Amino acid sequence: MPERIDVRIPCQGVELATTVHLPDARPAPAILVRTPYDLAAEASAARVVDRGYACVWQQVRGRFGSDGEFEPLRHEISDAHDTVDWIVAQPWSDGTVGLSGMSYPGAASWLGALSGHPAVKAIAPGTTGSVFDGLGYYSPGVPQLDLVYLWPIMHMLSEADDPDLATLMASSVLDTALAARDDPALYAKLPALIAAETAAAERLLSRPLSELTSLLEKHLPWVREWAAHPDPADPYWRDLDYARRLPELDVPTIHLGGWHDVFIRGTLRDFALMSGRSPQRLIISPFTHLGSEIPVGQWTPPIAAESDPLAMNTVGTSVAPGPEAVTRWMDRFVRGLDNGVEDEPVISLYVQRADRWRHTSTWPLPETVWTTLHPSAGGILATEPGTRSDTFTYDPSDPVPSAGGTFLTGIRPAGVFDQSEVERRADVLVYTSPVTDGVEITGPVTVELDATTTAVDTDFTAKLCDVSPDGTSVNVCEGITRLAFRPDSTIRIELSPTSYWFAPGHALRLQLSSSSFPLTAPNPNTGRNWLVDPHDPVTAVQTVFHSSRLILPVIPADR
Repeated sequence: MPERIDVRIPCQGVELATTVHLPDARPAPAILVRTPYDLAAEASAARVVDRGYACVWQQVRGRFGSDGEFEPLRHEISDAHDTVDWIVAQPWSDGTVGLSGMSYPGAASWLGALSGHPAVKAIAPGTTGSVFDGLGYYSPGVPQLDLVYLWPIMHMLSEADDPDLATLMASSVLDTALAARDDPALYAKLPALIAAETAAAERLLSRPLSELTSLLEKHLPWVREWAAHPDPADPYWRDLDYARRLPELDVPTIHLGGWHDVFIRGTLRDFALMSGRSPQRLIISPFTHLGSEIPVGQWTPPIAAESDPLAMNTVGTSVAPGPEAVTRWMDRFVRGLDNGVEDEPVISLYVQRADRWRHTSTWPLPETVWTTLHPSAGGILATEPGTRSDTFTYDPSDPVPSAGGTFLTGIRPAGVFDQSEVERRADVLVYTSPVTDGVEITGPVTVELDATTTAVDTDFTAKLCDVSPDGTSVNVCEGITRLAFRPDSTIRIELSPTSYWFAPGHALRLQLSSSSFPLTAPNPNTGRNWLVDPHDPVTAVQTVFHSSRLILPVIPADR
C-alpha cells in the first residue's frame, strides 16, 4: 500500500479531516477529491498512486471528522482554495492539482475550480449538476423530492425521533448491493432491504410536504432554506448555484454523465457553458446515477464499462467508451504529457438500443434534422398541426405516479420501465406516431405547448416513449415545467436530452400531463409553496391544443 498521511487542514477557521496517499516518486501532482460521504478510499487511492499521483481525500466541512456545520455547497469554494494552497506548499507536491469526483464530489470539483486557484490545472466532474439541474430542483421551481428530502435523510441526518427517518438513516441498500456481487447469501437480503426503504420513503412523502420540511428543519435547517427558495433568480442562490458562474471559468474539463442520471441536464448544460474556451471532453453513457453496475430499470445495456483510476467513481467503473479517458485527461493537463488527447473526439455519446457510440465535435450534432410532430385527434402524433384540443383534470391530491425516470434514491428505481399503468389514467394524454422504419433521436428534446389552465399556477409534464410492436410502451426521457418560473410566455418543457434508436417497427409516443410523483413535488395549483406553506390544493382543468409541438433532433440514417 502507498504511504498514507492523515492530516487536518485549516480552512477558514475550521480544520478538515484529510487523508493523503503518496507515490514513491516525488514531487508529484495531486488529485483532490472532496466528499461528504464516508467512503472507503483505500482501493481507489492505490490506483491513483499507481499512476504517479498523490491522492488527497478530504471530508467536507461538518462531515466525518471535519469541523464546522455541513450546508450543501456553502463553503466549497473557499475550503477548496485553502486545501489546494496547503497541497502545493507540501514538499511532496510538484505544484499542480487536478479535481475529480462523481455526484456531490463532482459539484465540489466545479466549485473548487471556481476558487480560481492557479494550481488547479484540470477537473473531471462526473454525474453532477447544480441546484436547478437536479441538486434539489428537477427544473426551475420544481422540487425533486428524493433530493430535497431523502438524500439528506439517508446521508446527512445524525439523529431521528421518527421511525421512518430512522429506517432511511439506517438504509444499506447500495452498500449491500455492491458487497453482494460475490456473495449470494448477502444478495438474498436485498429484496427485504429495498422493500423496507421504499415503504419508509413512501410513508414520509405521503405526509404533507410542509410537515416533512418542518420535521427535517429541526435537524437540518438548510432543508427549509432550500425548499423556501424555488426561484433560480433569487439572490439566495448567488453563492451556491455554480452553473451561473461557469462562463467565467477557463479550465480543461472532462464531463461524465449518464442518459438516465438525475443530473443529465446539468452535465450537458455545463459542457455547453464551458465550450469554446479551454479544452473540453464529454462522455455520456446509458446508465443511471449509480453507474454501470446497476441495471437501467428494466433494461440492462449490453456494454461493459472499463476501469479508470482517476475517474474516482466509487460505485464501480468508469463510463468511458475507451480505456482510461479520465486518467489520460489528467495526464495531459495536470502532468503535461503529450499523449494526443486533443486529437480524440470532443464528444462520445452512447446510442441507446443501437448499442454503439457516436463520436462528434458539437452539441447538438451538426447533422441534426429538427423535426416537429403535433398531438392530434384520436391520439395520433401528426406531422401537421390541428385546430382541436384535448382536456384533462389535474388533481394534486391524486398525482400521476412516476414510472422510471431519473431517480436518485430508493423511493423508486431509476431508468426504463413499462408505462401501461400511467397511460391508462384519465389525466394523462397519449399521442402515438405511425410505426417507423427506424429513427435515431440524439439531442435536446422539447415540447412547446399551446395550453390553458384554470389554475393561477400549475405544472405541465411531457414524456417521450418507445412503443414496441407488441404494444409495450417504455420511457425514453421526460420533463416538467412550472408556469410561474418559465422565462417567457411560452410553455416550454425541456425533456432530458437523449440518444436513442427507435428500431424498425417501433413507434414514438408522447405523454402529456401535470404531475409525476414522487419524482417531483406536485403543484398545488395555488401559486403558493407547498413545501413550506401548509394549505389545501385546488383542482385544475388543463386544455392542450393540437397546435402544440414536439420538437425532435432526428439524425439522418446515413450519418
